[in-house]
Amino acid sequence: NDIGLRVNGLTQSIEGRSRGEEVIQYAKEHGTAEKDCLVIDDDRSLFEKGFPIKTIWTDAKKGFTKEKNHDLSKVSR
Repeated sequence: NDIGLRVNGLTQSIEGRSRGEEVIQYAKEHGTAEKDCLVIDDDRSLFEKGFPIKTIWTDAKKGFTKEKNHDLSKVSR
């Protein structure tokens, strides 16, 4: 990719669960602490209020832009 971003995994859709719950389940299954995760997503409506993991919200029409890459550098410090 153009910005050197490495994606470690994707969540599976789990019937009856929100995307946020799927992300938390993914972290547990892979032995990753929530504090070490970063979610990049384009649909806030799929996450419960107060979702505990750092998240960068993108625009579904634009994708992950250079501007969002700048946001990533701020969040990942």
